[in-house]
Amino acid sequence: MYCPSCGAALTNEMSYCNRCGIDLSVIKGSSNSKSLEKSIESIVWSIVMATATVLGIMVAVMALMKGFKLGGEVVVLFMALMFLVLLGINGVLIWQLLRLNSLAKEARSASQLESDEMKELGAPREQALIEPRMSVTENTTRILEPTSQERRTK
Repeated sequence: MYCPSCGAALTNEMSYCNRCGIDLSVIKGSSNSKSLEKSIESIVWSIVMATATVLGIMVAVMALMKGFKLGGEVVVLFMALMFLVLLGINGVLIWQLLRLNSLAKEARSASQLESDEMKELGAPREQALIEPRMSVTENTTRILEPTSQERRTK
C-alpha cells in the first residue's frame, strides 16, 4: 500500500503516514462510504418517523384529555412536555446525522484523492528532492581545506 498524498510505502497496520502525516484511517474507511450513505438515509427516515410518531401521540393524547374534560393547563403542560421530548429525540438524531455526514465527506474526499493518484500512476511525480545533510567530517574538511592548501604553497 502506498500513501495517496506523498507516495511513501506503507504497511496495512499504519493509521498515519510516517512521511507526510495524512490520516490513513479515513482512506481505509472509504470502502465503507456506501454503508455511510445508507446510514445517513436511515437516520433521515428515523427523524421523519420519530417526528410523525410523537406528533401522532400528542394529538391522540390531547383528544383523550379533551374527552375526559381535563383542564386546559394539563393539556398545555402535556403538550410542552411532549414537545421537549420531540426536540430531544430529533436533536440526538440530527447530531448523529451531522457526524455521519462529515465522515462521508471525508471518505469521499479520500476516495477522490486516491482515484486522482491512480489516474496519474504513469505520470512522473513532481517531488522536491531532499538535499542530504552534510556530515561533520565533510563540514570540517571543507572548512580546513583552504588552510591545508595555504600550508602547501608556503
